[in-house]
Amino acid sequence: MPLDTPILIVDGSTSMRTAIRQMLKSAGYKNMVVARDGAEGLHALKEGLKPAAHKIGLILCDLTMANMSGMEMLQAVRKNSKLQSIPFIMLTNEKKVEQILEVVKRGANDVIIKPFTASLLIDKVQKLLPPAP
Repeated sequence: MPLDTPILIVDGSTSMRTAIRQMLKSAGYKNMVVARDGAEGLHALKEGLKPAAHKIGLILCDLTMANMSGMEMLQAVRKNSKLQSIPFIMLTNEKKVEQILEVVKRGANDVIIKPFTASLLIDKVQKLLPPAP
């Protein structure tokens, strides 16, 4: 059930994590895991690989964070054979085309520029994690 599939939200801002959770909840998504940086996000992904754990179905990750950036997390996910197929949406304040193209080149499935609307977020999430018919 895609609406039950865990979505990993990785962002250094508590208010942004809360806002994204609310947007997803309002669209019917029920299972969200949150992390403050890429290192916490990777830990959550690896926990999801354990037997009987619910595997993360989609990653929403901020590009700029302390400890481990979104780009570093993206590279680690794409290098791990057990994680590399998980859809990855990068969130960023960056508006430079070159930076956005670099994120896609490194393996992000999509990029959302902040600030964004709930409808844009849900539209992009549903393209990568469609609801059950």
